[in-house]
Amino acid sequence: MSVEELSPREVEYVIKNNKIVLVEYTTKTKREARYFHSLVKDFSFKVLNKIRVVSVNVDNYPEVKSKENILVLPCLKLFFNGESIWEQEGCFMNYAKDMLILRRSIREALKNKGLRIRI
Repeated sequence: MSVEELSPREVEYVIKNNKIVLVEYTTKTKREARYFHSLVKDFSFKVLNKIRVVSVNVDNYPEVKSKENILVLPCLKLFFNGESIWEQEGCFMNYAKDMLILRRSIREALKNKGLRIRI
């Protein structure tokens, strides 16, 4: 499964109806966000059938930035049973470092909720 680009309304539905959801807030106008989107796509293949990964392009939905209190793009938020349990803003622009941090951070956030998922 690749990263699905959804509207904010569709993202709300996905969060309500899935146990674990990773939401990427992105833009096509920033080089860092374009780079990080490809990293999130790769990550989505590592978590097939474990974590639902979706994306919102804030170019198309600018109101999302203020609604979700997003100051820096790219931004990720992890939801567990509808509750936001982890978020990350920005990236290092180093694939190995960014992937390592993403995997470990999400694993730890889920571990704190009693879930052990191998990523």
